[in-house]
Amino acid sequence: MAPKALENLRILEYAREVSGPYCGKLFADMGAEVIKIEPPQGDPSRLYGPFPNDQARPEKSALFLYLNTNKKGVTLDLKQSKDHKQFEKLVQWADILIDNHPADDLERKGLGWNHLQSLNPGLIYTSITPFGRTGPRSKFKGDELTVSHGGALANLLPARSVDINLPPVKLGGYFAGYHGGLVAALTTMAVFLGREEDKTGRMIDISLEEVMLALVSPVVASTRYHGTTWCRVPDRPPAMGRMETSDGYVVLGAADDHHFRAFRELIGKPDWASSDKWDDRYYRRNHLMDIAPMMDAWMKQQKKDDIHHKAAKAGIPIGPFNTARDLRENEQYKARGYFIEVEHPVAGKYTYPGWPYRMTSSPPRIERPAPLLGQHNQEILESMLKRQTKEPPAKPDLAKLPRLPLEGVRVLDFSWVWAGPYCCRVLADLGAEVIKIEGHKRSDLSRRSVVWPLPDPIPTKVRPNQSLGYITVNLNKKSLTLDLSKPEGVQVARQLVTISDLVIDNMRPGAMDKLGLGYKDLQQIKRDIIVATLSSRGYGGPYTDYLGFATIHQAIGGLAYISGYPESHPTHGTPGDADLMNGITLAFACLAALNHRYRTGQGQFIDFSQCEGVSSLIGEVLLGYEMTGRIQERIGNRHIFYCPHNVYKCWGVDRWLALEIHSDREFEILAGIIGQSGLSQDPKLNSMASRKKNEAELNQIIQDWTCQRDRDWIVNEFCRAGLATSPSREARDVYADPHFRQRNIFLQINHPELGLLEIIDTPWKISGFQSPNRHAPLLGEHNDYVLRELLSLSEEEVKELQKKEVIMGESGLDFYLD
Repeated sequence: MAPKALENLRILEYAREVSGPYCGKLFADMGAEVIKIEPPQGDPSRLYGPFPNDQARPEKSALFLYLNTNKKGVTLDLKQSKDHKQFEKLVQWADILIDNHPADDLERKGLGWNHLQSLNPGLIYTSITPFGRTGPRSKFKGDELTVSHGGALANLLPARSVDINLPPVKLGGYFAGYHGGLVAALTTMAVFLGREEDKTGRMIDISLEEVMLALVSPVVASTRYHGTTWCRVPDRPPAMGRMETSDGYVVLGAADDHHFRAFRELIGKPDWASSDKWDDRYYRRNHLMDIAPMMDAWMKQQKKDDIHHKAAKAGIPIGPFNTARDLRENEQYKARGYFIEVEHPVAGKYTYPGWPYRMTSSPPRIERPAPLLGQHNQEILESMLKRQTKEPPAKPDLAKLPRLPLEGVRVLDFSWVWAGPYCCRVLADLGAEVIKIEGHKRSDLSRRSVVWPLPDPIPTKVRPNQSLGYITVNLNKKSLTLDLSKPEGVQVARQLVTISDLVIDNMRPGAMDKLGLGYKDLQQIKRDIIVATLSSRGYGGPYTDYLGFATIHQAIGGLAYISGYPESHPTHGTPGDADLMNGITLAFACLAALNHRYRTGQGQFIDFSQCEGVSSLIGEVLLGYEMTGRIQERIGNRHIFYCPHNVYKCWGVDRWLALEIHSDREFEILAGIIGQSGLSQDPKLNSMASRKKNEAELNQIIQDWTCQRDRDWIVNEFCRAGLATSPSREARDVYADPHFRQRNIFLQINHPELGLLEIIDTPWKISGFQSPNRHAPLLGEHNDYVLRELLSLSEEEVKELQKKEVIMGESGLDFYLD
């Protein structure tokens, strides 16, 4: 059996519901020993379901079963002295503590950060909270709805909406919780790897609201600096994106010139799309709205699956909105073995979603199902702790400046657009040296932006170094231009591999092999190289060559179908949140592979499917379908239990607030604030169950009150009263927010061409470290550094590469790149 990538890690998980348990699952499925602490009554997710036959049983909840594979489980009541001491012993045992309780929860129990450090000076303490551990909102309540809207992502949805009066809506499922777990796992893994150089204990502060904000960071920056409109209703009638077919929906993403040329050929070049002018991106940006009605009419005559395969085989990025049933029957998922069978002693045998990454040397796997409540109390609390001790780390040299966790790691970034580049950006932000290898004749698509601010009569081509999307996902990197169509360019790339640790690309499967830069080729020149490729559908299977972008992956992966309003169309996310999520997920897998290499000397190949990356974040939906045979539908901003739980219109134009009530006591407080105390005594509204039955009526009562008042005043009143609420923020709100300012989430970037920029930082705070803030590289900015300093090429050799146009010449920045 293959070794486990993380079998040298000991993790204590003091976490509930989604974010902390998903973080723990990511480690456990890679081989880490994870001990999950639950209160005697169990993790609340045991009661969330879905359940087989709709019968609620705490050992049969799909959400709990999916999120807690490979863990050992113990129950502790930290109010009891004996259990308090057991917790302290577990802290001494652990390398990492994962906690997603309120920031002051452990402090109130006498287990604050200072005490934890005294028990285990080298402990990595990962804290996941709604709004972070510092700042004006640090003690406020929040959950999925409020952090999704407070973090601005939900304000842009439903995407491609036509009705500004329709409230903005969160993405379906436990979107914020899963993403918070991902970010926590990535950051924690990086800090653990950095302990080889620095044994200092670290606190990692993850704000779920900032995780949501980071996913729309390119859009936030573009809105501010390019002057584009922030709105879920497009400025002009859109063509492409979500499109209705005769039997469902697809996402069409024919973004590049050759994609749209292929699309015109597919539809037979009708008169309205016969001109070759349509093959120019700038022309399309100006005129696509002219043919949007014809494109919509044509698409409505097609069947969802038929047009998907016809267009995809023609090289056009496209994908259907898949349900859970569609995914279970998907031939690509079957061929790649994405679903795996797991048997639980009480729940029984079901197929669970697997992982989007396939790793050749240390693959993830499930060796045990989620634990029964208190299943390992005797093994762990009575036996293991007596025989397992850990030497305390040496005291750190406080005179030495701390190194960022990944300093000394070199990454070659062959990726483009957003997913691969963001993967490499987060590695760079954690200290890795990332060299972006890009073409100077056909540049990164994100360098070739065309924007059209609403007041402007025509679109504007953005200069290649000035696209805010490009800048946001490429901070802290170096740029080398290489023409990989020429053997000399490939040779330079191969030379760089010999001095690198990771090679990352997001090209179509097989593209790197054709260049002589595939894993087998690179393994011949560096035995322990780690190569990761981030493709749309993954290597192997009947759809391996199909292309896609972020919104397509959300549709195929199943998230889009469960997002939106039940009475309306499904919605994919913002232009790139799925890209950034997949980049984070791949970065975690890369760091797990690095850990494996440090221990064994083995490199490996990581094959990542971006569609499967999306599916892995709706595990309870897919497992729930296995249990019930029912397809989960859209519920908008509502919750399966809580009520009220919605978004309400406030005074002004497109001003909304999110509110979630979790108890009868909170509802009593709400009723008092809105001047209707009697509501909490009304038999139709005095319990959560009765409020759910009368949800529409209650929502109208609340909105009749909110729509006459200022949004921010209401939010302040609600928060001071202890209710979970947040404005549904847009870009201007983000930059003006005092909490974000106090938490220093904006990097101050001095850009050589644009001047000072404020770009949203990656969503973590690590004690003792400061985020690097180098501008995204200008095209070819570091050619000399890479070629002369790293590869020791002579001046003559560099000039010869310029002469042959293998690298960009001196005049490279003087002309516009199309």
